[in-house]
Amino acid sequence: MDTRELHEDVLRGAQVIVEDVEAARREAGDVAIAVEKGALAWDDVVTMAEVVRGEVALDPARRVVFKTVGMPWEDLAVAKVIAGERVAGCDT
Repeated sequence: MDTRELHEDVLRGAQVIVEDVEAARREAGDVAIAVEKGALAWDDVVTMAEVVRGEVALDPARRVVFKTVGMPWEDLAVAKVIAGERVAGCDT
């Protein structure tokens, strides 16, 4: 994996949130390259589920990077549910 959208310096010191760590290992070049170059450790990468459940608190003093490897419409639907908005086509 050698493609990325973000330079490792953007991820250095940031709270990096992914949908799934294993999917990020396979598909998120931004994160994998940052780990390879020592700017980030896999142990420091957290999932969106951990943040939503309150298991991990966001630090307002740090940059937050959310790296998705899924479909953007899925991310929008999740964000709307978290924000309490009704999502078209969902009964939740």
